[in-house]
Amino acid sequence: MSAIGNIVGGIGADALGKYNQSVYNQQAALAKRRAEISKATFNQVTKPLIEKQNNREYSNFFVSILKSGVEFREGDSPYLAALEFKVNQATDLAIAEFNAEMDFNDQLNQSLLLQAKGAGERFSGQMTRNAEFAKAIGSAGSSYYKTGSLLG
Repeated sequence: MSAIGNIVGGIGADALGKYNQSVYNQQAALAKRRAEISKATFNQVTKPLIEKQNNREYSNFFVSILKSGVEFREGDSPYLAALEFKVNQATDLAIAEFNAEMDFNDQLNQSLLLQAKGAGERFSGQMTRNAEFAKAIGSAGSSYYKTGSLLG
């Protein structure tokens, strides 16, 4: 009778491995979708807001320079200050884009790790199934040797 229990246990372990893999695959798909949504949100919402804010801030800066009565021409201090202002804004936007890309890659990597965990669960179920089947064969062989019956 031990052989039957081993076979049933092996079948159960295999089914559990498949189920666990499907759960991890669903989690991976969800993590990947979240990454895609996050990236799209940055590109369609956050980045345009940053650009709009940068334009507004630069306009205010430029108007304040003009209102001061200082001449604004290439090479002079007000021009260089405006140029530095634009460079700082471009740097801030580049940093935000970099951070958004790193977040996307991190979330994508998390989804890949979940898929790998799922494959590991599937493999574990298969190995347990194979071990239980081997025990069943050994148990049946031992029973046959002792009693002449496979089931003991």
